[in-house]
Amino acid sequence: MALPPRLPPELERHIFELLAYREPLSIPTLILVAWRGPEVVMLQNETRSYPYPDIFSRIKATPPIVQQKTVHHLFLDRIAPDVVENLISTCDAVEDLWIILEHGHRVGIVEFAGHLALRRLHCVANELFGTQTYDFTLPMFARLTHLELFGSDADRGPEWVGLATIPRLTHLAFSGLTLLRVAGTLLRTSSSLQVLIFLSHKLGAVYRVTELEVLTQDARFVKMGYKDHVEDWKAGALGGSDHWSRAEEFVAMRLSGHGYPSQ
Repeated sequence: MALPPRLPPELERHIFELLAYREPLSIPTLILVAWRGPEVVMLQNETRSYPYPDIFSRIKATPPIVQQKTVHHLFLDRIAPDVVENLISTCDAVEDLWIILEHGHRVGIVEFAGHLALRRLHCVANELFGTQTYDFTLPMFARLTHLELFGSDADRGPEWVGLATIPRLTHLAFSGLTLLRVAGTLLRTSSSLQVLIFLSHKLGAVYRVTELEVLTQDARFVKMGYKDHVEDWKAGALGGSDHWSRAEEFVAMRLSGHGYPSQ
């Protein structure tokens, strides 16, 4: 029996992406054969010009077992709440979730993504729990190794020390000063944390924060300027270099005695 023709994975991925951009209504069909192509689904606010109802009615009609097995990396940038919840509810295999909720979405991410066995999560800090109690012992965090939090939830600053209770958390990145002020506690109390990244839009800016001066003495702490977050996440999802891997290199250099590397 002759084997079906196979193309190099990079070429297959390029063909899938071209087709999805030019013919968005083909996306549900592509999901059906995603095992031959990418396991990455990315939806951004710019795609709102696409016929959303048609696309997602077709995705909803796709056999759930297909979506459960194929989509492992999901990127959702300010997408309508009903689309977000529908897509996440049918993609049970997602391990890497990058999400910023559309304005007006009042439900915390833990409420509609709590069934996922996430390994990586990138989200806005005050959207993680919404109005719910901060509880990092929920099942969604049990396998989590990488967590990136955009902004701060200043009103509930002390509750962020609970991040240290996430059992497998090895990589934590954040951009808000509220989290910066509890970072030292996290480094002292977490039994698993290996890399702590402070992301700054203006890396050269002078932060008059005592905690920052103290943190730089810890080899696991990395200050890093923002890159293009879309391309950075996509690179990591496809197995390339991202800010996590770059931070690991910085930490390794410091632990080997080469001082704080240039960033």
